[in-house]
Amino acid sequence: MLPFDTLEDYFSSLAQSWRWTQMPENLHRQRLELEAGLLEAVERDELSITRDYFVRWIEMGTAALVALGVERGAAEVEARLLVNTFHGVQFDLVLNQNLEASTAVFETAIAHHRSRVEQLITEVVR
Repeated sequence: MLPFDTLEDYFSSLAQSWRWTQMPENLHRQRLELEAGLLEAVERDELSITRDYFVRWIEMGTAALVALGVERGAAEVEARLLVNTFHGVQFDLVLNQNLEASTAVFETAIAHHRSRVEQLITEVVR
């Protein structure tokens, strides 16, 4: 079962995830995850934990968007776009440690994502 039933709950969970990312101890974890992912890119046959984690986030995002009324193919693309964007914003925050700038980018990305999701839901309803 997904942790939300409405579009508002979905977007609230994304905001909650961003707040979690900002916690000092989690910024350190984000750095370690980025490093682990880069190691996995080199040692593809030896390691897959970060890639598996990435796939799970896309699967969860896809399932959430489908449950909200988005067509599966579009939901997968949107979920991947959101996961990629979120990881990029996390990288920016870890690297530059500019919470205000990273938060502005996160909020802008979420606004675009919301607009796109609402459009996709409307297209399915028609």
